[in-house]
Amino acid sequence: PARYLALSSNPRIIKRLLGIRTLVADLMWIDLLIKADIRRTDEPFTDFYRAARAITTLDPAQYNVFYFAGLYLSVIKDDIKGATALLREGAQHILRSGLEHHPFSWKVFFILGYNLIFEELEISEGSEWIKKAGANELAPRYVRDLANRVSTEQGRLQVASRVLADLYRRLSTPEERI
Repeated sequence: PARYLALSSNPRIIKRLLGIRTLVADLMWIDLLIKADIRRTDEPFTDFYRAARAITTLDPAQYNVFYFAGLYLSVIKDDIKGATALLREGAQHILRSGLEHHPFSWKVFFILGYNLIFEELEISEGSEWIKKAGANELAPRYVRDLANRVSTEQGRLQVASRVLADLYRRLSTPEERI
């Protein structure tokens, strides 16, 4: 794709220009959405990640960037490390701001937890984020049900067992299964 506008701009300089920081972040976000493609990459911290990171540096209150870009990086780009880093940053910003009950916060917490459990295989940390998502009264029932399940040791073991069974099923050669 063409180079993302966010990669050709220095957020430190834009932050000093009072009054236009949010406007530039919005323009970068629109540019990022327009130039997004469906090509998978095998490298962590892709250009899409770096562009999304520049946008969230300028305007960390854009929770939709954390959510959408985290999903996109994980599912479309296969940039698991970039997705985890961006989602962690978003979740930490939500917690620092005291917005864990904001209508959008459960989505960032849930996707981070899901990514940690199913992509990074970090069951215990992912479970904690799922529980935070389930604590939001606006979270759908399936999120609250999963949060209840992973709140116990037995529930975490069941989730871990399913993840490992799925991973084992996806391995193609006998050498990988050992």
